[in-house]
Amino acid sequence: MGVAYIPDGGNGTSPGISVVHIIDTSDTLLAMPGPTAAPPLVAFPNDVGPLGFASDGTVAVSADGTAGAFTLLQPILGLSGSLLTPTGTTYNTTVVPTAAPSPSPSATPTPMPSATPTLTNVTSLAILETSGLPTTAVALAVGGGDGILGVNGLVYPPLNYGQYVVYNDPSNTVTPPPSAGPRYNIVLGPGNADALVRGPSDLIAYTITPSDTGYTLNATADNTTLGTGANILQGPGDMVIDPASDQFALVAQAPALNDVTLLYGLPSAIHTTTTQLILPTTPRAIAWNVAGTYAVVGADGGYYVLTLDTSSSTAPTVKIGSISPADPSGLVTPPPFIGCDGATHHLTSVTSVAITQYGNYLVLYGPTDQTSCTVPGATGSLEAFPFPVPSATPTATPTPAPSTTPVPTFFVQNNLPAPGTGQDLMVVH
Repeated sequence: MGVAYIPDGGNGTSPGISVVHIIDTSDTLLAMPGPTAAPPLVAFPNDVGPLGFASDGTVAVSADGTAGAFTLLQPILGLSGSLLTPTGTTYNTTVVPTAAPSPSPSATPTPMPSATPTLTNVTSLAILETSGLPTTAVALAVGGGDGILGVNGLVYPPLNYGQYVVYNDPSNTVTPPPSAGPRYNIVLGPGNADALVRGPSDLIAYTITPSDTGYTLNATADNTTLGTGANILQGPGDMVIDPASDQFALVAQAPALNDVTLLYGLPSAIHTTTTQLILPTTPRAIAWNVAGTYAVVGADGGYYVLTLDTSSSTAPTVKIGSISPADPSGLVTPPPFIGCDGATHHLTSVTSVAITQYGNYLVLYGPTDQTSCTVPGATGSLEAFPFPVPSATPTATPTPAPSTTPVPTFFVQNNLPAPGTGQDLMVVH
């Protein structure tokens, strides 16, 4: 079953997560709800920001609070039945944990950087888990602080402090170690064996090694040309690691705002291809298909399809592809849809993008040109349709099927929170 989870993001709608059912257990697109229909909302006590889901969907964590101050980590259960439920008490990332490591006055402390294990604002989450063993899950949070905060207890709350991986730890493999200071985005590679962490001025590659007591993170490379600059992004931070091979990744908005850069040599190094793609509009989100052959970049005005050749580990290539209809610039305009007011509308920007598990559907989410909706302030919309598009841009009119029940070819959900600047918060599972 394909389900999109969209948090309110602290943008003025009711606090919680909107749950949008897109495809059924047979990987068939569900019937489109009416244009004024509101999706189910799982209410939370506070506004909900970034989400972190385990790859197998057994556990999740949200960062709650208010816009600019998502400081409460909330464990979430019930994902297997799409009936997610906030469970247990929250973990406050601004409070120094009682279990925080500190040198004993009676022993010689191990030399390591000093940093308070707190975050003033959580902007991105990821979950480490050994597949099929949810009790091993550790939530990794980054944001306003000098390290990666790890918390345990996702299956049996309450959450408890686990570790704090300081960015400028001199024991890291990379030399010199990364500088101190906040990083705002984290993504994991296939099998949770590595990660990328991005901040305003750099991109750090980590290896992740499981042990009997948890996980060890080791910074192996640091690239100072691939930061986000002055932009603080929430969510994956315009980057994705190749699901088919953790040697490759795509990073957008670097080196320049409209650039998309293909990385190789991960995780031991961060090499960039000699030519960046310079898009006509600003990229906002990236999804890479499971086979590793193409990616979709959500951007202002629509989306781009990128074809990738990673058969060479030292000379991979990326280019704007042609597996979907596009204008000469490569920008694909999302299909128009009927809005809450009965008129035709468009996504003005694609701020989140997902390719469903088997690669058959593209899911787009973002703000629209609607001025109001049934739910006050909820002027965001989600679109889903078969992908790659076989011939022409889909419309809201279903294609007749040989059976008595036509199979839908287009799906829209209105009445969703409109994402804020720099927010890529949708999770599709």
